[in-house]
Amino acid sequence: MVDSVSGLANLATRMSVQQTALDANVAVLNKIQDQQEAEGEAVVKLIESTSAAKDGIDVYA
Repeated sequence: MVDSVSGLANLATRMSVQQTALDANVAVLNKIQDQQEAEGEAVVKLIESTSAAKDGIDVYA
């Protein structure tokens, strides 16, 4: 019976460690996604702020 309790405790500990690692990975992934979204928004603002002529860009100038 002691072995089964010890085995169950070990299993619970391993599961807890795995869950903590998973939570950390998800947190890192969310940070990366937030950063990519911010960079994308910055690129869109940069594109919108360019002062291209209404008739297009003169490639012969």
